[in-house]
Amino acid sequence: MTNIIRHVAYKIELKPTSEQIQKIERTMGVCRYVYNLFIDTNMDSYRNGSQNYMSGYNFSKWLNNE
Repeated sequence: MTNIIRHVAYKIELKPTSEQIQKIERTMGVCRYVYNLFIDTNMDSYRNGSQNYMSGYNFSKWLNNE
């Protein structure tokens, strides 16, 4: 007896209101800012001769306490 695996996909169309669109765009902007800050922080430490790479977890702890 063979097992048959069946994959199912659903297509969903979202129609956000103008207020929801603004919140989505604001959230994406903050995500982009934090990501670029993470990269910049690690690049600065590399340029200054430090070989200490800040992991995402350590960056999150640092960011939430600064």
